[in-house]
Amino acid sequence: SVERSLVFGATLGNVDKSATLKVTGVLDVVEVERDLGAYKYPGVAVVATNYWAALKGRKALKVTWNTNGKEKFNSKDYNQSLRDLANTDGLVQHSNGDFDKVFAESKEQVVAFYETPIVSHSPMEAMNCTAHWKEGNQLEIWASTQVPSWVIGDLTKRYGIKEEDIQLHVCFNGGGFGRRLATDFIVEATNLAKVLKKPVKLVWTREDDTQLGPFRPPTFSAMKGSVVDGKINAFQHKVISPTVVPLQDKSKVDTTMVEGISEQKYEIPNMKNMFVYSDVHIPFGYWRSVTSSTLAFAHECFIDELAVKAGKDPMDFRLGMLTKQSDTKRVLQKLKEVSNWDKPLSKGKGRGVAQYEFFAGLAGEVVEVTRMGDNSVKIDKVYVVIDLGTVVNPDNTRAQMEGAVVMGITAAIKNGITFANGKTEQSNFHDNPVLRMNEMPKIEVHILAEGGVQMKGVGEPGLPPVAPALANAIFAATG
Repeated sequence: SVERSLVFGATLGNVDKSATLKVTGVLDVVEVERDLGAYKYPGVAVVATNYWAALKGRKALKVTWNTNGKEKFNSKDYNQSLRDLANTDGLVQHSNGDFDKVFAESKEQVVAFYETPIVSHSPMEAMNCTAHWKEGNQLEIWASTQVPSWVIGDLTKRYGIKEEDIQLHVCFNGGGFGRRLATDFIVEATNLAKVLKKPVKLVWTREDDTQLGPFRPPTFSAMKGSVVDGKINAFQHKVISPTVVPLQDKSKVDTTMVEGISEQKYEIPNMKNMFVYSDVHIPFGYWRSVTSSTLAFAHECFIDELAVKAGKDPMDFRLGMLTKQSDTKRVLQKLKEVSNWDKPLSKGKGRGVAQYEFFAGLAGEVVEVTRMGDNSVKIDKVYVVIDLGTVVNPDNTRAQMEGAVVMGITAAIKNGITFANGKTEQSNFHDNPVLRMNEMPKIEVHILAEGGVQMKGVGEPGLPPVAPALANAIFAATG
């Protein structure tokens, strides 16, 4: 079990291991580094004959850290810095037509600002790895990983060994969601096994997982748009955010952080989308559906705001901007059909729609909610339509959509990750909750598959439309 500073960017000070070495079962205390690419974090590993002894010994450690001013970092100030950055021009990611001129001359303008929080991956299986260096510099590993090839590639370069010298046992993932794209926990175990010359099983606590990241980065979105004759004539999505991997060339747009905002099939004559980079020392990583999980929220909610400005039904408003045949049009038409969109709901109920197409595929959703007597909102049902081109396993597809809805609602309605005094304020499921069974809506999944056309992804597309469809439904139910 490894003790690490809860203040990101801290360096190791003094280590008093005297009390730890008195714990029955503790064998040694050694330093170990956590490698997250651009970020390196020192740690102190307690090695024992069993995990309980290692954890007990870790709690007995007395470690001081040099926080190097990083203890001043907090969410309130950082979020304000993102809002301030929104006032800068940033880099143009995409431009067609003449947005500036058309927007300035439009009488029906809408301006909005959307914020999404930092969130954790929270896989049910905590991060863990077992590593064993054998004779002849042979390495054997047991780990839950999403990227076996990345693990092999990393370790061959790191240790100067051949691929055939590594035997990787890929275990079932007790949740990945992008967290198991990183190899930090595997490298910690392999380094310790090499130093100790014994097999090592490394286990993270739930608190380690919640507090240490990497996290989904926040993305703030400054939106501008205008309508004429019931359609959008000018549209702008400016993204203000850090990046998953810190930018080396700040003169270029990080395409990961703006994915999909200029690729939606809506026929908009004047568009100018932008990116503003925020440098920060917090470690971020890929989270299920990557940046589409946050960008779709701003993008599709703003489409609804423009629909309201135009006095149009949100579904008809979208379809009105899809005169050409496309997968997006088919998804929305199917959603309109299966959700009985044109059938009025009873008083106090509302439905919202959203879709998003990005590198992983395309899905759309309709969410139905009820405004309760105490002014809370109950999520009643989610209709999902996913466009696959070719479906391999319908049952697995439905399961992936259901899981995506769970993660999407969790990210939309729970508190997320915040920082104070340089540290993550949340530590476990009591203050970083996920959706519970009694909060689950009904989910109805429809699969569009036409054999012979491009095969699309299943694991991620169901997530981006969840938050905007929910927010749009809440507006429809409550105003």
